[in-house]
Amino acid sequence: MTGEVHRMSKNKIIITDKTKKSVGVIFQFVEGIVSIDVVGDGNCIDAEAKIFFLFTDGTRMNLEADNKFNCEGDASFYFGLDFGRHEEIRLLRTKLIETIRIYGYQNKVYQYDFPVKEANLFKDTLGCI
Repeated sequence: MTGEVHRMSKNKIIITDKTKKSVGVIFQFVEGIVSIDVVGDGNCIDAEAKIFFLFTDGTRMNLEADNKFNCEGDASFYFGLDFGRHEEIRLLRTKLIETIRIYGYQNKVYQYDFPVKEANLFKDTLGCI
């Protein structure tokens, strides 16, 4: 009734690390802003934590999270409108992710390697929303 456009991915993309910890990736689109939320590993994440993307072609990209400190393991990244990051969202929509590395509380590192199926699902889902 408000005329607001809101889209969300149907399912989380689940990625598991070598220690069997996993994170889910959720996509949302609301009024010109795309958000990617990496959720649920249960570790503390600093405000403005860093996430590093390694793509299968060797390209790298670094982002600073847009979230507050939390111990749910949630890191949020916003794209579009005032947030900018237009080139970054283009890379995520067109390249396959090989690995993400999240720097959490007190620089603890969490690394997740993307299987090809999940890398394609990430790219395709982001392209749809």
